[in-house]
Amino acid sequence: MTNNIGSTISKAANTLNNRLNDNKAMELRIHRQSTRVDNELTPSSVVAGVQVMISEQGQRQLTQEQVSADKVELGKAIAKQLNQQASDSLEQSAEPDDPLEKLIAELKEKIEEIMRELTKLLNDDTTTAQEQAKQLSQELIELNGQLLALMEQKLEQAKTG
Repeated sequence: MTNNIGSTISKAANTLNNRLNDNKAMELRIHRQSTRVDNELTPSSVVAGVQVMISEQGQRQLTQEQVSADKVELGKAIAKQLNQQASDSLEQSAEPDDPLEKLIAELKEKIEEIMRELTKLLNDDTTTAQEQAKQLSQELIELNGQLLALMEQKLEQAKTG
């Protein structure tokens, strides 16, 4: 019976040894796979202690997207600059050589100035402010009428000229 116990213990020891060897082999395979995966992945960022891994393909795609975004931003900046240059050149070319244009520009400036003054007076409830607002409103109506008449003249000139 001691032989049976000894052989059972021996078998159990062999089985245990085999399992340990299998486990070591499995750990080695897992380690090799983990190392291969780690080598294929590169860290892209660390946020609040969390490291995010991106594959090389993902890294290339991210780089391409960033380059595309940079190109779009550059394009927008260039378009904005060109639009600004175009509007500047239009303003310069619209410099009134025509006396009618000069009058229209002056009237527009006066109207804008009166509108700013009116806006300031709207918050004041005093009778003086209300009287000034009435006067400015009347002046604004007159200037708008003059502006309309000048624009009609300009339109007539454009039709005939």
